[in-house]
Amino acid sequence: EIKLGLLIQPNCPGYCHTHALHVANELYESKRDFDVYCVSTAFEDFEYNTIETAQALVHEGRLVGVSKRRLGESAPNIPNLPFAHDRVVAKSDAPESLLQMALEVTRENAREQMGPGLHPDGRLEAALARLGPEVLPLQLAHVFYAVKAQGTPTWFVHTKAGVILASNIGHMTKDEMLKWVEDSRSFSSSSSM
Repeated sequence: EIKLGLLIQPNCPGYCHTHALHVANELYESKRDFDVYCVSTAFEDFEYNTIETAQALVHEGRLVGVSKRRLGESAPNIPNLPFAHDRVVAKSDAPESLLQMALEVTRENAREQMGPGLHPDGRLEAALARLGPEVLPLQLAHVFYAVKAQGTPTWFVHTKAGVILASNIGHMTKDEMLKWVEDSRSFSSSSSM
């Protein structure tokens, strides 16, 4: 059994509100053979990406910050699916395991964005090895780093046991999403044989 999660920020200035929530709602309402849910997170603009602003989005369709300036007072898509808020903690209060996970995800994302051939002489790896907690934001969100998100919206597929099978940032149509979920499921099935 697999589950599809959507990671958004209430203060997301674009695709979270204009596309991703619409697709997530459609998938949830179509009663597929996988669960669909949404998680509100925060990796920036912490004053706008809070539990309270997530609740205002869900219960009142109210937008905040950049989202409000760009899209108006009311959300074009209100989450009509199970909804939770990521556990966000101050970096100074974060357990060592979260700090290490966030640093490793930051390194992995940098490697992916820089490309493997850009620094074949090892300078990139040497620089990444020197990264410490000072490069992380003032607050850290558990789910955001667990799914290796690079921003929002981020979609992720996982098993019932919580094993992340795939994650993808950005916009996908409903049909693209269904194919991606099926490919993730197929990969999981072939890997467990």
